[in-house]
Amino acid sequence: MAKVSSKIKPNSSENATEIPAFKPRVLVVDDSKVLRKAGEKILGKEFDVVLASDGEEGWEKIAVDEKIQVVFLDLFMPQLDGYGLLERIRHSEFERINELPVIIVTGGEGEETRKKVLDLGATDFITKPFDTVNLLARARANSVAVHKNDQLRKEYQHIKENSTVDALTKLGNKALLVEKLKQDRSFTSRHRLPLSIIAIDVDRYKNIFVKNGKPLAEGIVKQVAKMLGAQIRKEDTAARVGVSQLVVSLPTASSMGVYRLAERLQNKIARSRFSYNGTKFSITVSICISTPHAKELKTADELMEETLAGLKKAVNDGGNKIVSCQSLPDFGQPSSSVSKTPKEETNKDAVKPLSLQDAAALLDQGDCGPVYQQLDHLLGEMMPLLKMLNAHQKQTLIKLIAEQ
Repeated sequence: MAKVSSKIKPNSSENATEIPAFKPRVLVVDDSKVLRKAGEKILGKEFDVVLASDGEEGWEKIAVDEKIQVVFLDLFMPQLDGYGLLERIRHSEFERINELPVIIVTGGEGEETRKKVLDLGATDFITKPFDTVNLLARARANSVAVHKNDQLRKEYQHIKENSTVDALTKLGNKALLVEKLKQDRSFTSRHRLPLSIIAIDVDRYKNIFVKNGKPLAEGIVKQVAKMLGAQIRKEDTAARVGVSQLVVSLPTASSMGVYRLAERLQNKIARSRFSYNGTKFSITVSICISTPHAKELKTADELMEETLAGLKKAVNDGGNKIVSCQSLPDFGQPSSSVSKTPKEETNKDAVKPLSLQDAAALLDQGDCGPVYQQLDHLLGEMMPLLKMLNAHQKQTLIKLIAEQ
């Protein structure tokens, strides 16, 4: 192995590089102890140098250390090689990680190798044995770039946090949904009306992302969001709350209506053929429904947490499911319930159909919730009466409905 040059030529004071009081942090990943120590010696005066002997150790340090600004990476190492680590970095769901500058340390590999790592997302190359000037130049240039990008990212994050629209899907964002959910909860609780939530996630989204890349994966989320938006009412609020998670607040929606919506959406997505760069494929989604009874109504944050926990369980159990945080009436039970056993559902929460007389009594008492949940059933009970109306009575009824 050629000798590594680590002597720094003295500069005059007017040409000397100013060393900042705060040292940017760089990571050197190489299985050669000699090269790790050489990198540390050359960079140590200007940088806080972190060392790793293989890709797995390097990945662990990147995952937990948010201050790492630049990675110097050898290609051929045990455990996880440089190709694998570079791929993990670029496919990370965290922007802090996937935008890290990665300088590949090569030992004179050919053009094919360089092309391969460029395709994987390498930022630059440096040939070993590296010299002081080149190593410092790359560390300085890329740490400055990261600092500028970090400032821009913070400004963008501030704008994003104060916005109410998700840039990708054009739905609301999490902040908007939480605020709207609080309002919906207050309104439905005050008027004894039902409140429902639906949470949706794309099954195996991470696998799709890693295998096909970010543009395709995000394109899927956009299309699912578009399908969702076409299915919900004007008074409903839909938002993107995670990388691939969408949540809808549905004030006054009956449990039957919410379940039918979930079924309709799931079937529509499963039947659709998604297309990207000429490739067609299908996906499935998992859906969690929460339709709490008025007496069980929790805070907006608790409702969100409960629904997303149910959604996570559905995805982890294999996906392509509709689950519920509560039991639902016997109009077609979801494939799974995440909160109660079937025995508990049957004995405790079975819903008895209301008669028209019972419904009228509840309305007189101001208890609208149970009536709202069984509107379709009650309309069916009224059909024989409605069929008996003459033309004048029908017009009077239509006028009364229009005035409400």
